[in-house]
Amino acid sequence: MGVRDATAKDLVEELLLLRNEGCEDIARVTGIYNYLDKEMIASSEMRTAFVASAIILVKRDALSIWLSASECFWSEAETTQLNSSLKACYPDLKQFFLEALGISISAYDRLLDSAWTSLADAKRNMLSLMDETKGAVPEFPVEPVRKAKVFPVEHALEINQPSRLYELCSVDTEINMLYFDLIEVRRLQPFFQWVSIEDRYLSRCVKEELDTVVYLATRRWDLRAKAYHIARFGSCHDALSLYRRLCTAQIIQVFCIYTSLEIVQDDQVIQSDLPHAVPAHISDDDDGLIIYVDKNEQQQLCFFSVLPRKLQEWLMKDSHRGSDGASFEVVNALTSILASDVAALDGILEDQGIVQVPFENQAAIQRKNKIKVRLPTADEREPLTLVIRERSF
Repeated sequence: MGVRDATAKDLVEELLLLRNEGCEDIARVTGIYNYLDKEMIASSEMRTAFVASAIILVKRDALSIWLSASECFWSEAETTQLNSSLKACYPDLKQFFLEALGISISAYDRLLDSAWTSLADAKRNMLSLMDETKGAVPEFPVEPVRKAKVFPVEHALEINQPSRLYELCSVDTEINMLYFDLIEVRRLQPFFQWVSIEDRYLSRCVKEELDTVVYLATRRWDLRAKAYHIARFGSCHDALSLYRRLCTAQIIQVFCIYTSLEIVQDDQVIQSDLPHAVPAHISDDDDGLIIYVDKNEQQQLCFFSVLPRKLQEWLMKDSHRGSDGASFEVVNALTSILASDVAALDGILEDQGIVQVPFENQAAIQRKNKIKVRLPTADEREPLTLVIRERSF
């Protein structure tokens, strides 16, 4: 009576048994893969079994894990991630994993492949890399990516977001630019940080100069009441300098604001042909920090949407002021600060984990030194506000 040859189903069941027993023996598992590769004809059933079940053992140092085919990819790069590459565990089985099991080539390897030239390919590979690393900053070597032709342009490039598209059109259509929507920008934020190209955002590259301000009936405010809280979040190096600057800032509501745009690319200065109207503009020069807001814009839209973004861009232009957070996180925090009552801001920042700064909030101290005294009169006059000044010694 003869012994029946093992089938692919038998070997899959053996792999399942080894996994359930907690096997970490790469040599034993390699023997099974080798048998499947050389003695079995690749079939859709075998591929389906490896996709449906976690029967691929990956081991790195003292750590090991069983993964399905859809959770693995093949990379020629050295990496510290446990599940990122099969090459380290099975260097002689590349053809088996890629052809028989249909495991994908790593997006990192595809990024280094200069054979493709389309923007769609660039986006797809960058987004795939984010999926493979679950959105974390990749742990692959970054220098090969920086040197490779990752982006399908020949010279310098800018990264554009939809909110800045109208500005681009008013500057020049010959600018080398990659267009990403807001969802893509958020997903790719770790990638841009990893390859150190965050400074290529159009919002950081385009220089907006004040052209004309139509004053007419103006209103004025200041940022003193919230300067301390903006400085707490908006600076990672010199919060005191930022706080002092914000305390002197003026917010001026005007009838209309016009600005001109300028960008330098490949040592060429490109300027907008005509000035265009904007809802808000921050002017920071020898005359002081002035924030212009358009009277004709909806006030809540201007103060709680446009102005936080403008403040974030202003903060990022100075490396000593820039926050460590991602741009959208900074905008969200600034929106909360501008939209919230001053009395609630300390609690809000504490809840968000924003650290204290080593100086006092002078505006809060001045508010505490003011008390209301109600005079005991019968005519119910309005209460008076008395300022108690500290005695000097």
